[in-house]
Amino acid sequence: YTYKCIAFTLFKATIGFLFALVMAIIFGIFGGIFKKFHLTFSPLVTALKAIPTASFLFLFIVMVNYDYAPVLVVIFICFPGLYDAVVGGITNIDKQLIDATRIESKSILYNVRKVYFPLAFNYIAVGMTATFGLALKVEIMAEIISGSTGYGIGNAMRLAQQTSVLMAPIFAWTLISVILLLSITYLLKVVKSKLIKKDF
Repeated sequence: YTYKCIAFTLFKATIGFLFALVMAIIFGIFGGIFKKFHLTFSPLVTALKAIPTASFLFLFIVMVNYDYAPVLVVIFICFPGLYDAVVGGITNIDKQLIDATRIESKSILYNVRKVYFPLAFNYIAVGMTATFGLALKVEIMAEIISGSTGYGIGNAMRLAQQTSVLMAPIFAWTLISVILLLSITYLLKVVKSKLIKKDF
């Protein structure tokens, strides 16, 4: 039961995180390259940061199935941080290098793949490492509040609170969550260091 709960929560947090990452890379590249796009889009990103997590959760519970609501919350909570990381990485690229790229430009896709993304990757990787921990915490909290059924660390914590007067099960699940988060953070840092050394 414990392993299934961990796997279920980790799977849903990862799905939400990956969706947010793909969206952030797409919009972030546009935001980093085209200043007008960033100025137009940034108020929406700021609004997403300002909306409380619980508000997202209650909204999605009404709109979709209880079991899907936590994943959607993860997407909308993680997207702003990832978007800022992508934009920050691109805007911090040396201006002279960008000008040279535009002069010798083959295509925008080529420039993104060979210039913008590799040079911005360090920023993106740092954002990914920080945001995945947030994704996991949000997923667990959303499972607790939403009342979603089935497996999951949040569901197990809620069930322990409802069926036991002892705090030991809740502390145990909390400890599992901390160990899981620390392990994943360490793994992501190792992967990040490997990818940074890789020639895109």
